[in-house]
This record gives sequence, structure tokens and C-alpha cells, in this order.
Amino acid sequence: MPKGNAERTDGYISIERAGKVWTALLEAKIGTANLDKTQLPNYFDLAK
Repeated sequence: MPKGNAERTDGYISIERAGKVWTALLEAKIGTANLDKTQLPNYFDLAK
């Protein structure tokens, strides 16, 4: 992920197996916190 990016996930998991790399973005919410409508499209852009 680029440094200084205001929109970022809470973390990621990256696994390499048989020459392939699989990566998952993580977003954690606490209590009654909700996912903001703009977060998902921004995360899709980050995943690209």
C-alpha cells in the first residue's frame, strides 16, 4: 500500500503457496461502528 494513503485497511494477510500469492484485506470494527459507504469501493481500488 502506498505510504500516506488516507484510505487504508486495518491489515492484510498474504500467503504464498505453489508459486501463487493470495492476499486478503482486513477491516475491523468495534462495537457499533459501521462500514462507511465509501470504504468498500476504495478498498477495491487498493486491491487492484
